[in-house]
Amino acid sequence: MLKRIGIVSALAWMMLAGQALATPVALNPTADVYMRTFGGDFVDTTSDRLNFSQSGGSVTNGVLEFDVSVIPDTATVNSASLEVTQVDFTSNTGSTANVHIYGYVGDGTLDIRDFAATGTLVYTGTIGAGGGGVGRTGGTVLNFNLTDLTPIVNSLASNKLTLRLESDNFAIVRFASLENQTYHPAELTIDYTASTVPVPGALAFAATSIAVLGLVARRQQH
Repeated sequence: MLKRIGIVSALAWMMLAGQALATPVALNPTADVYMRTFGGDFVDTTSDRLNFSQSGGSVTNGVLEFDVSVIPDTATVNSASLEVTQVDFTSNTGSTANVHIYGYVGDGTLDIRDFAATGTLVYTGTIGAGGGGVGRTGGTVLNFNLTDLTPIVNSLASNKLTLRLESDNFAIVRFASLENQTYHPAELTIDYTASTVPVPGALAFAATSIAVLGLVARRQQH
């Protein structure tokens, strides 16, 4: 009888707790631009390629905005990675190009304010010079595993996340935008775990089942 009660209790607990499963979701940007302030503000929203670069005083940043509404506000974010596809080789650099990615809660609009908006550094690393496939044919996929997930977590309530790609050495990195007809645009993969939700009636089921089994046990003892 105690074994039966244990089985029923375990079943009820599973119903009560639900199943917390990690879920990956892949998101393309809802908007992407590249921009600079050198020689006057410039924002390009229509090009089939984005770039981030640093060439002396001229700095260009690539900015992406994502709609993260598919992820529950209370979810736990386990990991995230950003993938971009180069449309050209990495040029005007020595052996490597520095890559820095900043993240912050978006506001639904990409404009020149995003060029230097305050953000959290979510990735820093390097990529090799060259790349982009054979010659200028493009196609090299770059993957950046984000090391700080705070901006993603903070964006869940407003559903908007902005990522800005920068370089601080003499390099130009070009990658496919939403308008590109040849290569896949940027893709952000977020792995998250949704908070468990009790199954309706589970608690009542557990209490009733245990009470019934207890009554049966007492009758069997008499």
